[in-house]
Amino acid sequence: GLEALRFLGDGGYHYGRKQKGLLLDYLFGLGCEVMRVYTIADKTGWVNGSFLTPAKTYGDPDLRFREPEPDSTLTEIKGSLDGWKTEVAAKCGGNSRLIFSLGTSFAAPLLEPAQIESGGFHLVATTSIGKTTALNVAASVAGLKHLPNWRSTANALEGKAAEFNHMNLPLDEIGQAEPQTVGASAYMLGNGQGKGRMGKTLSNVKPKTWALLFLSTGEYSMVEYLRQAKIPAKGGMEARMPSIPADAGKGLGVFENLHGYKTSKEFVVALESSIRQQQGTALDEYLTQLVEVRKSEDWDKQLRERVHEIASQLSQEYNNMAIGRVAVRFALVQIGLELAHSFGLLPFSIKECSWAVSQMV
Repeated sequence: GLEALRFLGDGGYHYGRKQKGLLLDYLFGLGCEVMRVYTIADKTGWVNGSFLTPAKTYGDPDLRFREPEPDSTLTEIKGSLDGWKTEVAAKCGGNSRLIFSLGTSFAAPLLEPAQIESGGFHLVATTSIGKTTALNVAASVAGLKHLPNWRSTANALEGKAAEFNHMNLPLDEIGQAEPQTVGASAYMLGNGQGKGRMGKTLSNVKPKTWALLFLSTGEYSMVEYLRQAKIPAKGGMEARMPSIPADAGKGLGVFENLHGYKTSKEFVVALESSIRQQQGTALDEYLTQLVEVRKSEDWDKQLRERVHEIASQLSQEYNNMAIGRVAVRFALVQIGLELAHSFGLLPFSIKECSWAVSQMV
């Protein structure tokens, strides 16, 4: 009995001292006729063809998420799918930066079947022109309760990355982070693995791993931010997090189409209000359909071929391996948008999906 209680305690199960006897009575009462076996995972993402989030399993009903803390789920569902399509996605139409932001959230679950490494994109502008709104648009797909930011320690960001495995991690305002840690953090996010550590018994603890996309904002590129702090940038950093001008060049900040609103400010207020009321439904429907289409024979292979095809088109003017690595990630965003459109999630034309990505390259 004590062995069983110790095992449960080490695994994170909590019970009061007065409950021990009742718990043991219950366990012994079960006997040995266990009729169902569950698989428990401690991070999000793909597991044997099913996709796992803290809130729901898409696929195998016997696959469960082990919540490390009560009420610590990252996401929530508000409103309806039709409401999200009408009030949020429709407003993204004609706006390349907003469509691209949506695409990063739809692309992240494709990293594993496409066999693509982690990486990100960095929206850069020196003034407040709507960069955070673009992140909130991306966050609305999964229904993130809180918008993460760069202002955290490397260890905290490592934990956050593991929580967002096979998902999109938005990170607001790189300027809030210490220059001494931001470079290493960006490199770590793209590398897909945290630091090795030693446990309480002096044995090595397996480092946290992940595969994710991250969408970042800031007033300067990563290289420029480090240069101002007189910190040398590591090789390959731009490939892991290429900078994209956040200003769409139409005099409207990150926007090109205000959908009838008189000013960018009015448009932002309306869009942000819609996001607060409509979120989480898009990823729910996307994963439901994605798990089903992935059951098709050779689907993963066809996905990889499509990624290579689009990446070749995007990088055909260049002969550089680093640019090729970045082009693969842009291609995945375009495919994520195309899939979402085929699933009936995007109320604008399929041509706008490829147009938005082409504006970012």
